[in-house]
Amino acid sequence: MPKKSMTIVDVKAWIAETRSMLKGSRIVNVYHIDNIVILKLWTKGKEGKQNLLIEPGKRIHLTEYEHKVNETAKVTSFAAGLRKHIRGAVLEDLLQIGSDRIVALKLASHGNIYYLIAELIPRGIVALLDNEWRIIYSSEYREMKDRIIRRGERYQPPPQPPNIEELSIDNAMKLLSKGKDIVRGMVRGWGLPGEFAEEVLARLGIDKNKKPNELNMEIIEKILDTVKDIIRNISSGNIEAYHVEVNGKVETVLPYKPQSFWNAKLIPFPSFNKALDEYFIRIEREERAFKEKREIEELESRIKASIENQKKLIEEYERKAREYKTIADKLSMKYVELEEILNCINDVIDKGAWNQLSKCKGVIEYNRHGGIIKVKVNDLIVTVKPRQKPYDVIKTFYDESKNHKRKAEKAKEALRDLEQRLKELVEKAIKLELKSKARIKRREWYEKYHWLITSNGFLVIGGRNIDQNESIVRKLLEPNDVFMHADIHGAPVIVIKTNGKTPTQEDLEEAAVIAGCYSKAWKQGLGYVEVYWVKGEQVSKSPPSGEYLPKGSFMVYGKRNYIRVELQLAIGVEILKDGTPRVIAGPPNLIEKRARYSAILIPGDQDPSKIAKKLKEYWIKRAVEEEKPIIETLTIDDIRERIPGRSRVIKLKP
Repeated sequence: MPKKSMTIVDVKAWIAETRSMLKGSRIVNVYHIDNIVILKLWTKGKEGKQNLLIEPGKRIHLTEYEHKVNETAKVTSFAAGLRKHIRGAVLEDLLQIGSDRIVALKLASHGNIYYLIAELIPRGIVALLDNEWRIIYSSEYREMKDRIIRRGERYQPPPQPPNIEELSIDNAMKLLSKGKDIVRGMVRGWGLPGEFAEEVLARLGIDKNKKPNELNMEIIEKILDTVKDIIRNISSGNIEAYHVEVNGKVETVLPYKPQSFWNAKLIPFPSFNKALDEYFIRIEREERAFKEKREIEELESRIKASIENQKKLIEEYERKAREYKTIADKLSMKYVELEEILNCINDVIDKGAWNQLSKCKGVIEYNRHGGIIKVKVNDLIVTVKPRQKPYDVIKTFYDESKNHKRKAEKAKEALRDLEQRLKELVEKAIKLELKSKARIKRREWYEKYHWLITSNGFLVIGGRNIDQNESIVRKLLEPNDVFMHADIHGAPVIVIKTNGKTPTQEDLEEAAVIAGCYSKAWKQGLGYVEVYWVKGEQVSKSPPSGEYLPKGSFMVYGKRNYIRVELQLAIGVEILKDGTPRVIAGPPNLIEKRARYSAILIPGDQDPSKIAKKLKEYWIKRAVEEEKPIIETLTIDDIRERIPGRSRVIKLKP
């Protein structure tokens, strides 16, 4: 069964790997989505914006995947409380509380110190504490046997397992006896995860089924030393990240190369954080898909049962209708005989001699108090009432036949509704499967910038603001890259990452569209703008002697090459291989080739958000059925951020 949450060893590895990178990060914003807390961070160095995901009871790691927020959903009170205190705070340190799966983020904000606690234990919480460790906000409030989670209370972690790194051999032997075998002793007594205990024993060649009393002190000491060595090695940053795949299914994620799995495929990752992100996104998708599938299957089962009941009901109504009509038809054929019987019955009753009814031909049973008389007409036994005429009796059966036919028709109509609901449910199941994949999508590192992949595969990135312009020139621009800038004040830095290759004129012209359209030329409503390009080696952040370059500015030396750009920008949506949608923007010819659905924009007077909303509605309307649920997962912001400013749509595809 796949691992559902991070272990103590995982927590130690993650902190060791990411601590130095995250220290000094600033919290840009806080989100609370379906029990997941996401901290949007601005980190120093090349990383820039990062999303730190905390899911209590399960995991903490940086994520490259977007967790979509319902555009109409309100900000939770917990998210609002966190924003009030720690938005803009600086992350000073990452700490592990005791030897448990509890991480504390030490935060500094406006002279105050806060601690954001992330409990990865079962029924764990996320809580914001003040500098005295008193609870300000918590994702949940509850009173337990060993602690109270309540505002104003001092935070108390749950009972801690022993600190394995400080455990003596004597205590280790005592604690080991808590398990029926050596593995369970290491889990229950030493507080180690089962997969890690088995790994240690596999490395030492010790049978995991041995009982603790079958091991001497020397072997136990060897086991304890190996445990400490591996943990110290991981804590010092010597980490190898792997997914372990068994029979085609990923079972766990580990910060070391395992020896305990036989016939398993090891999938290496460049970092443990990356391995965690990919592993838990897989688990999240599987759990979401399983839950949705189970709910649909239960509803499908109920509808199918209703359909079967409805079919039986229709069959019964139709049988009754045929039966009543047959009786009416036979009585019609025996009209004279029926009339004789009824005349006799009516004469007797008129004389007040109910006890004489048995003398009438065909009467087989009667009940004076109920006013019911059973008669036999040829081979038919029917019930009649006093003073009825033959026509009334026959009409009663014809009426009953018609009545059951009507009931059968209504039941058929209900059946058609049920069958339609079942059909829609099957379609919904398909849509939900597509949505569950599209709802959580990976965001590439360059998507935080203006970006484009040219026809020949060159990555183009551009700054959205002064900070990004500065960062691109200082950290990402290399000598052989191409630097672009619209020849107008107020334009983004555009860089074509060449990786040693030479872009064609086509690539340059495509990148120039990004440089021109995202400049102030768009907001000024111009039709064309000049864009120049140079080699990266011609750009410098060093000003001439005695001069000063403000933030976001740069010096360009040597010859400039110019491209005249028409201000037309295509916005479209492409469906990636993993079934997720992505909004792309660039030259019309290029985007119309790549995008399933697109639009061409020019400078205009319409609000970008309104245009984004209209485009989403249009794309959903025009999408083929299997792609509608995928397009629906796009947010207005996904589209809005690719629109340069107030615009006008001049063409829609398809």
